[in-house]
Amino acid sequence: ALPVRGSDYRAVEPYRHPGGPALECPVTVLTGDRDPRVTDAEAQAWAGHTAGGCEVRTYSGGHFFLAERWPEIGSLVLDRLTATAVRAG
Repeated sequence: ALPVRGSDYRAVEPYRHPGGPALECPVTVLTGDRDPRVTDAEAQAWAGHTAGGCEVRTYSGGHFFLAERWPEIGSLVLDRLTATAVRAG
């Protein structure tokens, strides 16, 4: 599993977004308070990619904080998708 994960990181690290119009949907950013790969400023910077509002939610943990919070994160994702679908009509 480790070589596959390493390949994933090598594939995405050099990627740079080419720019374009901002999203019109809300964005929810999830980050860990001890993640050595994502700073608070980087998480907050997602606000610049949407005109639909941006919420940053910081959880206790490192880069893989999600693994310990599947039920909570799943509920949050479902809530956000449901709210977006209701707004879209």
